[in-house]
Amino acid sequence: MVTALVTAPAAHDRMPGVSESAGARSPAARRRTLVHDIARDALEPVYAAVGTSASLGAGRRGLVRLTPLVLVGLLAATAGYHQSERDLDPSRTRAALVADVHRYTAANRTLAGRVADLRELTDGDTTRRDGARDADPAARLEQLRSAVGGTALRGPGVRIGLSDSVTAMARAGTDASGKRGYGAQADDGRVHDHEVAEVVNVLWAAGAEAVAVGDVRITSTTAIRAAGQAILVGFHPLASPYEVTAIGPGATLSGAVENSAVWRRLADRHTAVGVSSTLLQQGEVTVPAATLTLPMVARELIP
Repeated sequence: MVTALVTAPAAHDRMPGVSESAGARSPAARRRTLVHDIARDALEPVYAAVGTSASLGAGRRGLVRLTPLVLVGLLAATAGYHQSERDLDPSRTRAALVADVHRYTAANRTLAGRVADLRELTDGDTTRRDGARDADPAARLEQLRSAVGGTALRGPGVRIGLSDSVTAMARAGTDASGKRGYGAQADDGRVHDHEVAEVVNVLWAAGAEAVAVGDVRITSTTAIRAAGQAILVGFHPLASPYEVTAIGPGATLSGAVENSAVWRRLADRHTAVGVSSTLLQQGEVTVPAATLTLPMVARELIP
């Protein structure tokens, strides 16, 4: 028979924190208490303090980094809220609309005044024109007639004489086969229709107020062309000598004619075949009135 001896542990072998009454516990309970104490006191106090301070430092650093972001978010949210309040403020919206109304009203008033001024100016011109027309219709008709060459004019100007050579004039009564203008194969000593037309154009370009060839007034519808041995001026046949009369500044007109190409060509023909050309300044010449015809205009016929 075996006898179990149980001796009480010495004082220095007791676990810290275990009271004297622990001896009365069961072995299993004592083992659990021992494991708990070992796990609790596994780290030295120094290492435990370092770990605790490190975790606290990391928490503080995270909090420091997070704090500015939180503040910026709060500021943005606050600004947006106040801006939305201002945008939705009915009093501010109404004030902006009222300002726009006043601005556009002033602009419309300015434009209306400008329109009124232009209308008054236009109405005044129309009234003066209609009044002048209705006051003296005869004067208005005379003004228009003079503009289109329907009245005779008198004033200073030049007189130009163009004549065929003596030989050509002697042949004119018997020879009817002569050609004029650009179609002539040889110089027959006659004044050509295009030469008369060129002299007239030089006078117009020099500032002539009125021009006539013979007794025919030159207008915008007058044609100068050849017809056999004659020259037609506005459907009127003319024979040599041809007299061109122009009203205007005599010195200017004569200078323009003398320096023209047609005048130099007539001088050469005078030397070659005897065509004669003379130019005289006159203190007063008379240009007859043109025979006016009704203009032919097209108009739409409505059935």
